[in-house]
Amino acid sequence: MPLRRWLWPVAAMTMVGCMGDGNRNDGDRHQAMNAMVAVEQGDPAAAREAAVARRGLEQRDESGATPFLKAIATGQYVIAEILADHGADPWAADEFGLTAMHYIRTNPFPPGTAEGDAKVRVRDKLRAIGFPDPPPPQGDVRHLIETRRWPPQRRSH
Repeated sequence: MPLRRWLWPVAAMTMVGCMGDGNRNDGDRHQAMNAMVAVEQGDPAAAREAAVARRGLEQRDESGATPFLKAIATGQYVIAEILADHGADPWAADEFGLTAMHYIRTNPFPPGTAEGDAKVRVRDKLRAIGFPDPPPPQGDVRHLIETRRWPPQRRSH
């Protein structure tokens, strides 16, 4: 049997093994996913698994946003609530000085929807830990971060 004839099936089996068998369940996919990727994909179940395992919970993207902040900025309040409930830093600010409260006050979601109701709960949780509402101007937040005075009078969450 020529070398080429038996090498092709071996190469094909190797490729299939490297690519996986396609039978992985969502738990396997979520297990490898960190919080930022879960937010980027809009996947609440993956966000919960990543948050429980604390995978990438405080990772920063190119603008300095954490998964919690990015979820709020993109209107994914259900995911933001999951991340907050599992210890994401509610005081996170991006490089522009924007905080969760800045986005909450500008992103409209009607009550009675899953995202709208989660938005209200997240806002109330931020207020409960002493997050200023309205928040300070973003330039002030940047200055407070630079002078190590942010977060102000932090309460535990």
